[in-house]
Amino acid sequence: AGVTEGTFTVVGLLTGCFMFYSDLVRNLTVPHTADFIACSSYGLDTVSAGNVQIKKDTNTSLAGKHVLLVDEMCDSGQTMASLVQLMRDRGALSVRSCVMFDKTARRASDLSPDLVGLVCPDEFVVGYGMDWANRFRSLPDVCVVRREAYAGK
Repeated sequence: AGVTEGTFTVVGLLTGCFMFYSDLVRNLTVPHTADFIACSSYGLDTVSAGNVQIKKDTNTSLAGKHVLLVDEMCDSGQTMASLVQLMRDRGALSVRSCVMFDKTARRASDLSPDLVGLVCPDEFVVGYGMDWANRFRSLPDVCVVRREAYAGK
């Protein structure tokens, strides 16, 4: 209640969320503005390094806004927890998180996403926006990478 286009911003965490984000916002019935943030904690690896670095900040201030932070996957939870806190520190009225997949087996923070599409088993997945070293992002489906393809790397 009371949420308007001027007070509700959906922030996508680039780059992996882009397919999920576009499908999600096209189906929202609540007026909103769209924005994006990009950060890195993976590099070229398959497991989060835990050190979150902002590469592209939001284009608009989130102060006084209700924010829905959208990502494709909550893995360790460290990136999402860091960004939720950053947005609160910047004066957001509220911050809720939404993920397509929640990989609870790798959780290293206390954060639990507010909205979850599916729980993901402890597998490395690509496609539908998710990548492995910038590859496979454009696959139309979510695919599991065989462990022997990356084990020991």
